[in-house]
Amino acid sequence: MIDKIKIDITDKTPKYLQLAQSISNLIDFGILKINDQVPSVQRLAEHLNLSRETVFKALAILSEKGILIPVNRKGYFIQKSNITIDNRVLLMLDKMTPFKEEIYNALRNTLSDKSEVEIFLHHGNNQLFKSIIKENINNFNYFVISTFLDKSDSEAITILNSIPNGKLILIDKFEKEVKKTQSQIYQDFESNIYESLMQIKEVLKKYKEIILVVPEIAPHRFPVIEGFKNFCEQNLFNFSIIEKENIDTIQTNTLYLLTGAKEDNLVKIIKFCRNMGYNLGKEIGIISYNETQMKEILEGGITVISTNFYQMGVKAAQLIINRTFAIEANPSRIIVRNSI
Repeated sequence: MIDKIKIDITDKTPKYLQLAQSISNLIDFGILKINDQVPSVQRLAEHLNLSRETVFKALAILSEKGILIPVNRKGYFIQKSNITIDNRVLLMLDKMTPFKEEIYNALRNTLSDKSEVEIFLHHGNNQLFKSIIKENINNFNYFVISTFLDKSDSEAITILNSIPNGKLILIDKFEKEVKKTQSQIYQDFESNIYESLMQIKEVLKKYKEIILVVPEIAPHRFPVIEGFKNFCEQNLFNFSIIEKENIDTIQTNTLYLLTGAKEDNLVKIIKFCRNMGYNLGKEIGIISYNETQMKEILEGGITVISTNFYQMGVKAAQLIINRTFAIEANPSRIIVRNSI
């Protein structure tokens, strides 16, 4: 079978692309079938008078498309016979939420039918995060990743930087230590909260105090606190910060800015207002993070600060389709409703 793998030395097409196409043709013609083993790198190099590096590049292309799968100490095997896939995208999220699901849907809807998107979750576990990348680095040609990791583990960034240039798109959280040759579509948490509150500064003056609720475990805690403090101090608002998941007591003439992923505090404040006969948006105000359909209709509407996660996914898909590069903040906005 190795005699059927050929390249044309007179062809100006790079030899590694010719080799990848030659193997693809054998699969297309049914000469190579699923679970068949491809000749070793050494045999291919000797047979075609190529360097091992050139052979590796050809096999890597087919691995990224999911056509080949490398097996440690054994070689490369045919994994599938469908060779029409343009892109195989590894989407790795810290966790699956309705907002992160929008990113997945955007990728699937924007990429062509000849693309595959496979989801992995690392749950903030650095070891799992690193192993997912290590085990799949040759199996995908693009990596769309949301980090939110323990920053004490520097190896996680080293693993990210091992992804080939132009193949990584970081989303949601900016990572300053990642190579500048990789794309990032991120939330600017500090700027977003500051600019959003500036837009409603006059409305907020009716409250005696603004309380930011940001759990200690929240990965975006520090930039959110910084933007919030800058706004309050510059505009002479009384404020306090609760750095835990659940609030203990609820005060009147106060606006609560809720940033946790759970909605327990939102429900608690609404129930308190109902029980005490208070009007949400008068005696007590609420601003929540991240738009949902529930917040749009609950109690006449909850004011939210939210980025457009779907647009984040669309932008990542466009970078893949156009083979382009970007480092930019994803737009965020405040949607004002009855809760303030």
